[in-house]
Amino acid sequence: IASTFEEDDNPDEKVLKTWIQCFFMFGCAWSLGASINGDGRDKFNEHLRELLTSKPPPVVGKIDLPFPDAASIYDFMFDKPTSGRGRWANWTESLKTISFEKGVKLSEIIVPTVDT
Repeated sequence: IASTFEEDDNPDEKVLKTWIQCFFMFGCAWSLGASINGDGRDKFNEHLRELLTSKPPPVVGKIDLPFPDAASIYDFMFDKPTSGRGRWANWTESLKTISFEKGVKLSEIIVPTVDT
């Protein structure tokens, strides 16, 4: 694993490092911080950002693609393309417009929210 994080001129390894870092960051947000209430999420958001930017684990080194400052860590997902380093995208970008058929019972409709 350590060789994966070594800096060299191979762009594929640099992209792989960025992907691993971003998936790790996303995993931390949604495993360690998943069961926290609203106030706790604000505190965890600040703490995780500070930890990852100022004191990242030595094996990881400097974070190549930190969470955007535009919103909470809970508002982003990592969008890994088929090539390139990827990007943080607001999860609402992945939502599709929903339409309902006439006559559908209200109890049969699932509305996408932050928690669903």
